Amino acid sequence: MEKLEFLIAHVEDLRNKLETQEKANKALKKEVKHIADEQQKWKGAVAVLKSERNRDEQSKLNKNVIISGLPKIKENNEENLNTVFRISEKLEVNLTKEVVTCKRIGKGANSQLKVMFENEELKKKFMEAKKKTNLNSSQPGFVEKHPIYINHELTSENQLLFKNTRDFKRQYNYKFAWISQGRILLKKTETGRNIEINTEEDLNKLIQKN
Repeated sequence: MEKLEFLIAHVEDLRNKLETQEKANKALKKEVKHIADEQQKWKGAVAVLKSERNRDEQSKLNKNVIISGLPKIKENNEENLNTVFRISEKLEVNLTKEVVTCKRIGKGANSQLKVMFENEELKKKFMEAKKKTNLNSSQPGFVEKHPIYINHELTSENQLLFKNTRDFKRQYNYKFAWISQGRILLKKTETGRNIEINTEEDLNKLIQKN
């Protein structure tokens, strides 16, 4: 009889311990979920802050273009500005010292010319004219003849994002990927809607739909 009572008491003790452990496990799972939810909130908040910072940095560059492919970019910005003027003449866009400045970035064969316009409208006119003309380095007066490339100046984050957007465009048969006022835009067809790409997550969402 004593043995039976002992066994019953032992089983009851084990049951109580199991119940206590289950409650502890549930509390722990709840705490882990709470921590995971908080981490997601923080990750989302950090992503928003990074996106806003990148947008602010990009807004400071929206009046600028980068010219590459020029054989010789001088340290003297006066000479480089004359090169910009010769390019603008070819594009039939009137520029003066009052509305544009420039400076060399980089060194040697990898150097480029950063051109800063007085306003975005003038830059837009310059870029639209560029689309209609195949530029090469002989046109500004250089002996060498190879393509000149003129691109929007982008933050390092947007450079990578635009590259990935162009890769996405090719892979998923989208028709257009372009830059407008510092914004990266994508369009599936001629008549499709413009899709703004602000982060890699925007591309991931589109990948899930395709």
